[in-house]
Amino acid sequence: MEMVPNEENQLVPKEIENAGEEPRVLCIIQDTTNSKTVNERLTVNLPASTSLSKLHQDVAHKAGYVTGTFDLAWGNISDMTTLEQSSDMTLSESGFEAGKKNFLQLTDKDGEQPQMVSDESGTADSSGLDDTSQERFIGPLPREGA
Repeated sequence: MEMVPNEENQLVPKEIENAGEEPRVLCIIQDTTNSKTVNERLTVNLPASTSLSKLHQDVAHKAGYVTGTFDLAWGNISDMTTLEQSSDMTLSESGFEAGKKNFLQLTDKDGEQPQMVSDESGTADSSGLDDTSQERFIGPLPREGA
């Protein structure tokens, strides 16, 4: 591992600072939970060191679902193996291939449709993804010079 000086000029292990240095995993997700979303594809492009739990959080944020209310399964394997939502295993350890398309299916969890994130429930704030509340501003926009 390469050593670099820190602020006190002590040598410390160099961390990957540039995300371009790490292989990335492209995930293409088909939401099969209802007829409106079945033809839509979500894509996330994440570092190979991303955990499965972080993948679930990112997909939930992108799809507008509450984390933990859906399953992710391999999209091109017939047995529909689901990916463990709370796992700390990295994408590369879980069989994802960097530099290739990794197809997943977003499916109902325990026969229940995914729960949509709503501003009233507070789930957007409690999940740490509170930036969605700014995107959903309802009402007249302030006018310039008013």
